[in-house]
Amino acid sequence: MNQIIISLIVTSTLWLVSCQTDQNQLSKKEFTQRYKDSLMQREPDANYEIQEDLKIKVSEGKHDMAIYLDNAYRAYTLQPDSLTSIFSDYLNSSISTLTKTELISKSSIVPVIKPFKYLDDIKSLDHGNTSLDSLIYYESMMI
Repeated sequence: MNQIIISLIVTSTLWLVSCQTDQNQLSKKEFTQRYKDSLMQREPDANYEIQEDLKIKVSEGKHDMAIYLDNAYRAYTLQPDSLTSIFSDYLNSSISTLTKTELISKSSIVPVIKPFKYLDDIKSLDHGNTSLDSLIYYESMMI
């Protein structure tokens, strides 16, 4: 009988702890807003617009880009106590992309083989805003 009571107490405690953890976790919307706020602090000259949960449009001069936060949010959900570290890593990457001004050298280009579906997926993301040819170089290969 004592084992049943102890099991119920342990189970109840674990359930309460898991409920509290979920309640303290940021939603996708909250996570996106905090990320945008952090970007604005680190790089105030750009314009930021939340287009949807986990997607931020960044405009700086003539350049526009989208920041997708799916991977950052996934990392956060796996380790909610590491929000500061996760933001630091992903913000550094986002900021370096925004502030990069040097030309790409040919020696830094790495060829990558992707399936045909990859190009179709890229084209579907394009939404007619830019030409795919101006963004990436690709050649069809038959193996």
